[in-house]
Amino acid sequence: MLPESWKDQLSLVSADDYQIMGNRIPNAVTKLPGLETGDGDGGNGGAWVSKPRRIVVSNQLPLRAHRDISSNKWCFEFDNDSLYLQLKDGFPPETEVVYVGSLNADVSPSEQEDVSQYLLEKFQCVPTFLPSDLLNKYYHGFCKHYLWPIFHYLLPMTQAQGSLFDRSHWKAYTKVNKIFADKISEVLNPDEDYVWIHDYHLMILPTFLRKRFHRIKLGFFLHSPFPSSEIYRTLPVRDEILKGFLNCDLIGFHTFDYARHFLSCCSRMLGLDYESKRGYIGLEYFGRTVSIKILPVGIHMGQIEEIKVAEETAEKVKGLRERFKEKIVMLGVDDLDMFKGISLKFWAMGQLLEQNKELRGKVVLVQITNPARSSGKDVQDVETQIHLIADEVNNKFGRPGSGYKPIVFVNGPVSTLDKVAYYAISECVVVNAVRDGMNLVPYKYTVTRQGSPVLDEALGFGAGDVRKSVIIVSEFIGCSPSLSGAIRVNPWNIDAVTDAMSSAVTMSDKEKNLRHQKHHKYISSHDVAYWSRSYDQDLQRACKDHYNKRFWGVGLGLGFRVVALDPNFRKLGVETIVPAYKKTSSRLILLDYDGTMMDQDSLDKKPSDDLITLLNRLCGDPNNLVFIVSGRGKDPLSKWFGSCANLGLSAEHGYFTRWNSDSPWETTVLPTDLGWKKIAEPVMSHYTEATDGSFIEEKESAMVWHHQEADPSFGSWQAKELLDHLESVLTNEPVVVKRGQHIVEVKPQVFDLTEVKPNEFVRYGLACLEKVAGEGDECAKECRARLRVMVAGGDGTVGWVLGCLGELNKDGTLPIPPVGVIPLGTGNDPSRSFGWGGSFPFAWRIAVKRTLHRASMGPVARLDSWKILVSMPAGEVVNPPYSLKPAAENELDQGLDVGVDAPLVAKSYEGVFYNYLSIGMDAQVAYGFHHLRNTKPYLAQGPISNKLIYSGFSCTQGWFCTPFASDPGLRGLRNILKIHIKKVYCSEWEEIAVPKNVRSVVALNLESYGSGSHPWGNLKPDYLEKRGFVEAHCDDGLIEIFAFKHGWHASFVMTELISAKHIAQAAAVRFELRGGDWKDAFLQMDGEPWKQPMSTDYSTFVEIKKVPFQSLMINGV
Repeated sequence: MLPESWKDQLSLVSADDYQIMGNRIPNAVTKLPGLETGDGDGGNGGAWVSKPRRIVVSNQLPLRAHRDISSNKWCFEFDNDSLYLQLKDGFPPETEVVYVGSLNADVSPSEQEDVSQYLLEKFQCVPTFLPSDLLNKYYHGFCKHYLWPIFHYLLPMTQAQGSLFDRSHWKAYTKVNKIFADKISEVLNPDEDYVWIHDYHLMILPTFLRKRFHRIKLGFFLHSPFPSSEIYRTLPVRDEILKGFLNCDLIGFHTFDYARHFLSCCSRMLGLDYESKRGYIGLEYFGRTVSIKILPVGIHMGQIEEIKVAEETAEKVKGLRERFKEKIVMLGVDDLDMFKGISLKFWAMGQLLEQNKELRGKVVLVQITNPARSSGKDVQDVETQIHLIADEVNNKFGRPGSGYKPIVFVNGPVSTLDKVAYYAISECVVVNAVRDGMNLVPYKYTVTRQGSPVLDEALGFGAGDVRKSVIIVSEFIGCSPSLSGAIRVNPWNIDAVTDAMSSAVTMSDKEKNLRHQKHHKYISSHDVAYWSRSYDQDLQRACKDHYNKRFWGVGLGLGFRVVALDPNFRKLGVETIVPAYKKTSSRLILLDYDGTMMDQDSLDKKPSDDLITLLNRLCGDPNNLVFIVSGRGKDPLSKWFGSCANLGLSAEHGYFTRWNSDSPWETTVLPTDLGWKKIAEPVMSHYTEATDGSFIEEKESAMVWHHQEADPSFGSWQAKELLDHLESVLTNEPVVVKRGQHIVEVKPQVFDLTEVKPNEFVRYGLACLEKVAGEGDECAKECRARLRVMVAGGDGTVGWVLGCLGELNKDGTLPIPPVGVIPLGTGNDPSRSFGWGGSFPFAWRIAVKRTLHRASMGPVARLDSWKILVSMPAGEVVNPPYSLKPAAENELDQGLDVGVDAPLVAKSYEGVFYNYLSIGMDAQVAYGFHHLRNTKPYLAQGPISNKLIYSGFSCTQGWFCTPFASDPGLRGLRNILKIHIKKVYCSEWEEIAVPKNVRSVVALNLESYGSGSHPWGNLKPDYLEKRGFVEAHCDDGLIEIFAFKHGWHASFVMTELISAKHIAQAAAVRFELRGGDWKDAFLQMDGEPWKQPMSTDYSTFVEIKKVPFQSLMINGV
């Protein structure tokens, strides 16, 4: 099929347009590799067939070119030494690779079209022909003599140290990058293809491509170092280059240092912060995540292995072995440029022979010098200097009679086969660059030294010999971190390099072998195919969400970028706003101040006279309600907008509200204790003194530490430290500490439920929403109608909130919002019963998003509510849980003759539970745990630690030792407890016997108890029929009563090995408790335990009846 983006473009072209275009369609698109059509007779019927494709873009194509003398025609062949050709081994087998780049040949304009067509058909290469003048300015002027030195930490202070910035060279660089974009566009299928750009020659190419194709799948790999921000920021075009990088989806670097410098530049110059997500580093850039890849490139193992087994290589090795007979050969292979440290290497060689007379005549440094990639005075100076030093060392330590020279030059170009021969005879390789992006010489040397049958014979490798190699590597090059067995040196420290050479020469064969094996294992498993495959996989991952977002292009020229937005986002335009404004009669207009009405970078934040006039015009319309919403305090807002009589103000992010200039400021949340400011202020002051450019903004409701004027890196570092410090000292305070863009803010929690009662919170929140809805706001009406509540906590918290919402039924405040659960407790039985799970995942960020989606979309289920009335003799001191409130009157059901003298005055408490009520040992254990948590909260900080503490209390309070206990307090409930029930459709109370030796009785509403167990198991129909029971459900109007004998019984029930003692199924229950040897009983309701005092003279009654209305729960399944 024709890709969608092509269909969109072709739909813009008419037949007339095609005739006008004539033959001017680029040849590159007349036959695109990877896009084929049938011949008309095949099964495809001429349909387009798309194959996976990668477009590899580099400054030069991986081709060798020469003109045949006899035919005067151009001849081409693949350059097998080119990394860009080798990397295709990492792509899936069926993938087609198209190469875009320039030719290392001067092709005349008259031949360019034919050459282009030939290269595309035969090699899948698209050449970019650059005029010689443009090439000279772009490559030799800007790339090699300006960018190259700066990226290698050499600032062009004078013309002799590299070119100064030349605007005409920059324009040439820009023009060449645009030419590359044009060529890529000719062959690109933006819906299918992945584009992989290489190296510093094409750093702004991503901007040109992203501007044309917003959803292009684009990767970039920088093969040179990326300098520190102090060096990089000297570039006059630094922002343009950074934004070019950021228009990619994936940016690759050889080392973490290079990536770190790039991220630091983004932070310092563009204000972008990065974060690590599951092992991936990402930069958020206008809604897109730009991923960072850190992986050093490898070598092509097959190429080296193939050369190692060639007879020609063996002959070369034999010749070199004879030439350097009885000599210890150290090898250097470097390009001829100022950063390879060749002169420093030669000085170290001279010092080695100066200090070690015994090595004179025995050690040889062979230096292979590849031709310089550019020309100029800097290259000439380097060449002159190294020859002078080499001549000096050779003249001082050479032996003309024997032909011995300590330093042997091999001037390039040198073939890969010849280099492999030199690698084979060398005991050590010295890579002494003062700065280099990667450098693969040590890798190739190590693989060669692993040998082959042919090489072993040429080298005289015996059965008892071991593989060995030694690498001396500069710590300033990209391969250094991956060579953990190498001798790392500072190339500027001549003494250190000399010592390293001495160690390499004198090192034992055993140690050389250990170092060699370590390196070979890494290099052989991290070859170029591994590198390419890993990068390609990450590029696909980085691009997978392209079609889940909408893209808007913004910015001009090289400042262009795309803004990625949610697919449901709709841009507000005048053509949309004006008609909607005119046809509405009631309008709420909310205007953000800083960053919207006022430029974020403006020093004077006071509104202009024009802005005040505009606001007064808006407020003058009686159909408009206009509000300024700001994080600023109420005092500056009052001063600035005092002349706007009808303008509403919302200060400190809504903490204060004023409806117009005549109305007082209102606090939109309940009063909160601000004593925490005395703790936070000294901490913030300390960091302000230590961080130049920072300051504290104190609001009435919050405190904010600003660091936008501080050093970006240090300010960010200090902000992280301050965040940790404040969270530590404010742990027990009702505040939240948040880090924003250049700020750390401390502000009250929206509601602190230890100070604000839950029912007040519920009523206040609904009242605010209903107030706005009552004024005609359709959005508020819809929110109220569709409102859902999520409870984050354990069983007690869920019951707490359900009770508050249940009270709304009494007032007729409808509809009652349904409730979902984020399980943060120990048991979490309501959460389990309604499909929210038994615990919240550790990967909570992803889980929150998934949970909120389920909360908004999940079906609503019903849950029975049970009223409890506790009646006891007056005078008893009890500390009931929050969910029990004093009852005005004793409303016990009078239909039951209790058989005891009732006290003259009774004290009663009432409440509602949704899960369970229990009496006995399990409540006693829970009571002990809650008491410990209240006194030592640091011990109970999660479900696992809570369960361990529960287990400890169970053991220490006799829960597991009941059969052996003599303490009356540890005996069964039968001595103090009577149970009466009402069955369904029955008005009479019936006494139920309490089983012998029962230690705990539970009245359960849900199907889950004690962290997800089913106490009565899977009941069979015969059993239900025999007992007169029905299958239990949480909305059946019935409550299950069961019991545990002791801890062991309960443990087996919790693991569902056996069943609990199923006592009854009832529509109403009354427990009668009377003392004796017992002084206290322990009760627990929905996770909230309390100690119930016992009287020897009068009974305490606990009566349970169903509430007429049911609670609403969101089903999370």
